[in-house]
Amino acid sequence: MGYNFGTSYSTKEWDAARGSTDLDAILFGLEDNALLTEFGCGTDGNNTFTLHINTSSTVDDTAYTRNSAWRKAYRFINRFDLGTINMDQRINGKLDKQSTYKVSRSFAKNTVSFEVPIDHKPPCRFPLHDSSNPTGSRPLVEMIYSMTLLAGTAGDLLDDPISNWSIGSTGLQLIENSTPESIEFTLLKSGTPPFQKIDTSTSIVPAYSGEILSFQDAGYMENVQEGGMKIFIDITQTDEVLRWDPETDIKPEEYWLDTFSSIQVKNDNRRSFPKITFKKNTLEVVSNDKDNYVVSFHNDTATIPVSKWLNGDTIRTEFKRKKTIVFGDNRAPWDGSVYENIQYRSLNDEFQDDPWVQAPIEPPIETGACCINGVCEQKFEVECGQLGGQFFGVGSTDCTDCGDDGGNESSEILPFTITLNGTLDDGTVTINYPSGFNATGITFEVYIEKDPDLS
Repeated sequence: MGYNFGTSYSTKEWDAARGSTDLDAILFGLEDNALLTEFGCGTDGNNTFTLHINTSSTVDDTAYTRNSAWRKAYRFINRFDLGTINMDQRINGKLDKQSTYKVSRSFAKNTVSFEVPIDHKPPCRFPLHDSSNPTGSRPLVEMIYSMTLLAGTAGDLLDDPISNWSIGSTGLQLIENSTPESIEFTLLKSGTPPFQKIDTSTSIVPAYSGEILSFQDAGYMENVQEGGMKIFIDITQTDEVLRWDPETDIKPEEYWLDTFSSIQVKNDNRRSFPKITFKKNTLEVVSNDKDNYVVSFHNDTATIPVSKWLNGDTIRTEFKRKKTIVFGDNRAPWDGSVYENIQYRSLNDEFQDDPWVQAPIEPPIETGACCINGVCEQKFEVECGQLGGQFFGVGSTDCTDCGDDGGNESSEILPFTITLNGTLDDGTVTINYPSGFNATGITFEVYIEKDPDLS
């Protein structure tokens, strides 16, 4: 299978060695339940590729709607590290070159025409229509990875119209992790000491249970001026929020708090530094939006050793004694769902969607202000036109210069004519104003004076 830069195709045709046959069938197999259905070459710019995960979706002409929760991609990102990828390059159809690249998790640089789970450095994205990618898109969640040349003659993966790429003989290396209860990121400090923000140089690796750090004004975590420190956690993709109906009075964070004993932050590269523990009773809700549910925790005594944490360090946030709802139990926590210690589900079940009560979608506003005979009311545009009114746009609420007695108002004198029906002694004088306008605040006084020469 050959790829031009920027294109993505099914992984069914891959003929590279990727490990065991069983694993191949689960990840890239010929069945519809293959977990990774497409590979994108350079789909987020130079030296990038994307893995497109099996996604439930709705297609309306050229528009796509995502029906799988982001949690599905979060699970894969947490479960698998990608070690290396081997790719072949064919130039003008003649010369074969081969290189091996180190693979790192990355974040979407191009988010125009895509939906993303978080605003800051999202690890995945979903196309909103079939042309979101320049060479075309399918309705699949795309996970973004970067490539760094390790060895070989093919060189960097760049936008080169004369090159064609394919997966090489040693294929794509996947490494299964053993930390489903952890969020991790590669540290990137920004700003000027001592007011540096805690950011990431790659992307946040979510917990398998759906938690991910939330980037706020001061970063993912901050030292508080009054003392201590805070950490910000997005729990939108957890069981508790995914299964929560926002139309109810239930507070999902209260049920989520029961799924762990405490939160611990540590620097994996500097084990001599003390771990920072956050107690559950310090929780505060930052945002309770169904699609952006963020909480914070506070430690009154500990602070982030910003000057001692170095860029490139791996910072881990661990949920101690973490539990999740048993796979296959689709009940909500408040309806009696059963929990167990967190663990990776069977690989055969990774393609399954997570239960998700979607937030009610507000119907689009199709009516607007319509002025008919001096009355401003809400009408559909077609209806307004049929009734001879003036439409002020979809979603508008006010009519401009719409009089109460018919037509549009104008406080300025407009060109008019006068007609006489009958005689001056016994007749009617009519002032003819422009059609559709009323003379608002204008008084017409008619003086009739006989010409002495004509009397």
